[in-house]
Amino acid sequence: MGFLHYFLRFFFKLLYNQFAWTYDLVSGTVSLGKWTTWIETVIPYIQGDRILELGHGPGYLQYALYPKDLDVFGLDQSLQMGQLSAQKLKRSGCAHANLIQGRTQALPFPDQIFSTVAATFPTKYFLHPLTLQEVYRTLQPGGRYVILPVAWHIGQHIPERLAAWLFKITCEGSETVAAVIREQIQQPFEQAGFHIEFTAQEVRNSRVLIVVASKND
Repeated sequence: MGFLHYFLRFFFKLLYNQFAWTYDLVSGTVSLGKWTTWIETVIPYIQGDRILELGHGPGYLQYALYPKDLDVFGLDQSLQMGQLSAQKLKRSGCAHANLIQGRTQALPFPDQIFSTVAATFPTKYFLHPLTLQEVYRTLQPGGRYVILPVAWHIGQHIPERLAAWLFKITCEGSETVAAVIREQIQQPFEQAGFHIEFTAQEVRNSRVLIVVASKND
């Protein structure tokens, strides 16, 4: 399991940088075509009209929020993902995407500017104490930090059962992984000043875990 863990970290690092152009294919394959649907499950939990997405990747959530007449910003450390997302948004008619290359531990924004900060399928940066501090600083009073940390297949068709098995052995998604994530999140978020709620939502023979962390006034 140790070798597998480090191999996956290396694989995802390449996928997010040098091989960013393959991200759509990989995410679509492992999710059995549900990746975009999974990401869009956070939209009902987004409040207000000025939104920041952390780790925007190839721009799935940016694309989904664009038609809603919101003031949306995206931040990602990967230059390749920034380019990929900008191209996708431009093709959809968004000529002025607010995409910024940067780190979540030092957000280049003033205090209390966002009504919601969102992150879908983030790496462990979303739990970093400096990330929590920066998200709290940039959120308006009562603002939300909405995270989709994990999803997993629950269907009984052969492709779904195979995908569920792969998710389980790679520790990418299962009921057990979701329980561990809940346990890992609770204390650091509360210490950072957030009130936290968890929702497990069923979507097309799968489940997603959604975390809504509200900034205490």
